[in-house]
Amino acid sequence: MAQPLSPGWVDKESCAFCGHDEGAFVRVRTIPYPICRDCLPRLARFILDSPRNLVARFWAIRKDGDPLGVGFPRSISAKDVQTHASLARAYGEMHLPEDALAEAATAILNGAGLEPVEDALVVIFEKKLRYEDGLWVEELRAALFPV
Repeated sequence: MAQPLSPGWVDKESCAFCGHDEGAFVRVRTIPYPICRDCLPRLARFILDSPRNLVARFWAIRKDGDPLGVGFPRSISAKDVQTHASLARAYGEMHLPEDALAEAATAILNGAGLEPVEDALVVIFEKKLRYEDGLWVEELRAALFPV
């Protein structure tokens, strides 16, 4: 039996990406669909490791250059999840989407608690970081789970 991690984690849903209907899912106030614990790191790895032109299909970033995780400065320990989540939000507010996405993905990969993960997911799914009609769950699901 799955146990919720905190009030933000819910049971008896199905993940918008993998479709699993068992376990704990996070539902964030600005995201209209749940995401399971297994898809969180998959989403973060997609953001950090995928070619930019693929990531740019979903978020308003430059299409050229190295993946977001390559050459990303690591002056802050990856384990300092709250700082990465806070930086993600700050970069998002400054309209620096590449930095915001990289920080948010780093927070998700290293986060165990719900609050930093929620903060990071809010940044990832905020409208101002993506093309107006660019982020479709179906397209992102296909990119996360290529056939």
